[in-house]
Amino acid sequence: MQFVYVETAILLSLLTIGGLLVMGRLQLPAAIAAALVAGSALMHGLAHGSEIPATASVYPYLLGMVAATGVLHLLGLSLGLLLNRGNAGLLLRLYGGATGLVGAWLLFA
Repeated sequence: MQFVYVETAILLSLLTIGGLLVMGRLQLPAAIAAALVAGSALMHGLAHGSEIPATASVYPYLLGMVAATGVLHLLGLSLGLLLNRGNAGLLLRLYGGATGLVGAWLLFA
């Protein structure tokens, strides 16, 4: 499946998620949060799937990609839980700002 604007969609997801964090909108309705995560995941999956080398063995490649994604999700969840225990609102907003700035820089560079 080819989607011409997959990279743009990924960068827009960085801007959106970063912007939500900066504004402190961490408590979205479940349906909106799920749609945002699903859209971001779909775009990232399309991008990574299109990068599979022609000479690669597809199943081990995908297994490695899924394992790496799982590790990143566990790290993100762990960090979120740690930050949630303390008063980390400022840190989350700074992280959101950095995420949004990187997305904007990549989008317009």
